[in-house]
Parts: sequence; C-alpha cells; structure tokens
Amino acid sequence: MVISPVDCIVQARVGSTRFPEKILKNISKDKTVLEFLLNQLKFCKVINKIIIATTDLDEDKIIVNFCKDNNIEYFTGDSSNVLKRYFECAKNFHSENILRITSDCPLIDPNLIDRGIEIFSSGKYDYVTNSLEPSFPHGLDFQIFSFKTLEDVYTNAILESEKEHVIPFIINNKEKFRIFNIKNDKNFYNFRVTLDWIEDLELMQKIVSKIQIRPILMNDIINLLNENPELTKINSKHIVNNT
Repeated sequence: MVISPVDCIVQARVGSTRFPEKILKNISKDKTVLEFLLNQLKFCKVINKIIIATTDLDEDKIIVNFCKDNNIEYFTGDSSNVLKRYFECAKNFHSENILRITSDCPLIDPNLIDRGIEIFSSGKYDYVTNSLEPSFPHGLDFQIFSFKTLEDVYTNAILESEKEHVIPFIINNKEKFRIFNIKNDKNFYNFRVTLDWIEDLELMQKIVSKIQIRPILMNDIINLLNENPELTKINSKHIVNNT
C-alpha cells in the first residue's frame, strides 16, 4: 500500500481559562509539554512535516519565537475562529492530508498515529479518528482527513460551535463523510493523560519520570498505571466516565 503524505498540524496556544500557559510547563527536567509532544511525534514513521498552528495574539509570540529558534514551521491566525486558522494553515502549507493533534496531548502514541495513517491511506475514508467512540486513554486522540474534507468543513460550517473547533461539523454531519473510528480491544478511556488541570500535569510528570524509554507508548502508560493504581488518583476528580 502506498502511504498518503500527511502533514501534522498541532494546535497550540498559551491561553487557557483552566490552566494558563500549560504547554510551557515542564513535563520533565529538560522538556516542556510542547517540546515533549514534538519529540513524540518525531517517532512517527509516515508524517511528512510538523507544523504548529498558533494565534496572532501577542501572548502567543512566545510560541512563534520557540518555533523560530528550533526551525519548526508555524502559522499564526485567528484566535477565536479555530477552524479558519486551521484551514488557512493547511492551505498555506499546501497540505494534501492532515493529522490533527492538540498540544495538550504530549503523550500521543506515534505507533497509533502510524496505524491511523495506514488506514487513511486505503482511500476508503474521508475521516479517520480514534475519538468518535473513545476507547483509548484520554489524551491519545487524533484525527486524520484530507484537505478536501477540511475545505468542505470550512466552507459549510455555520454554527459558532463549528468554528470554535475543527471537528464539530463532521460530527454533526456524519452522513456526509466516510468515517472510520479505530477502537481498542479494551476500553482504557478512564485513564486520563490529557492536560487541562495542574493535577493532569502532576500525573504526566510521574509517567515521564518513571518510563525511561522514548517514545512513550500507550502500553507503557497502561502497564504503569495498572501496576501503580495510586497514580490514577492524582487527577481522578477530572475523569469523565465513558462506559
């Protein structure tokens, strides 16, 4: 099978009502959350390029400067209309196909992403994800779609809720798209490794310090949390059950 060229566009901004500047916090001694995420993504075998899509707000110039200092491609755009920013970023870089990642998921599994890109490359689907019916740990979410699909979403999205994020129009109009949702054999969604609160960061710091291999993979996280259930209590008050 010929693997489709896919650009990874990472949504990143420092603004957050729950946890301001969370992606600039250290997840390890030598890496911030954003740096760790980018390092995880570098282990993907089939990503064409990595682009950071941030806002044109002054507060996000720190992200722009980080990209410049580290030779990372970036795009700045609308802070409130995320769909517009994302579409214009993909258009600017002539991205044929897109992997969407958010910067508050630093423990994303590169092997899982490669699996998703392989499924997408079959040509059977407009949209491949593992988050439509979540079964993977919360924080390993990704979406893959073509520029054509993104353009369709951008052109037809009317609701403000469909412009504040990239994906809602697809979810609201499933009949229009060929969708494939990757499901895990066992539901681990109650393992929370996404970053919204200080407690999430505390758990991630524990995970990163205890798992020495890189990249950190899903099974590494699951094994660690199963063997050390007390760790899951760190951010348990923020877990939304998905049963």
